[in-house]
Amino acid sequence: MGLDSLKQDLMTILQEEVEAFRSLRDLLTEEQEALVRDDVETIRSAAERQERVAEEIRLIEARRLHVVRSIGGRCGLRDDPLTLTRISGLCEKEDGERMRAMRGELLDLHADIRQKNRNNALLIRHAMRYVDRTLQLLKGGDGSNRVYQRTGVPAGVTAGLRAAVNRVA
Repeated sequence: MGLDSLKQDLMTILQEEVEAFRSLRDLLTEEQEALVRDDVETIRSAAERQERVAEEIRLIEARRLHVVRSIGGRCGLRDDPLTLTRISGLCEKEDGERMRAMRGELLDLHADIRQKNRNNALLIRHAMRYVDRTLQLLKGGDGSNRVYQRTGVPAGVTAGLRAAVNRVA
């Protein structure tokens, strides 16, 4: 396979990668909206689709790395870092600009995906705290650290205690 053909393959692979990362970003947005709505089914569905897209991205990345190494080998760049910026300099002006633009879009998508992941993780942590707090309340406690009296009863707790009192005697 010639160098020009390898460069065109790389451009095609980069476009596939951009589309896959856009899909992942959109799924993370869908998941975020579902987390806010507390829509468990949509959250589950989005997570399953994210796994499929992540696998697709892994396969695309493997193809990209193979083509980048092939380009590096053809150009004698085996020991040098094989970055898209470096490879775009080997391309004709229009192709090089297009490759740099796709690189920029990939970097923007990565940053957006990282931010959405952080936001979703925060929403999940808050939901988990809410569930934990609710479970503590249902179990009869507020989950706070308490000071216990000599009798073994937490200090300040009397309303929740049940006792049989003989009022007749």
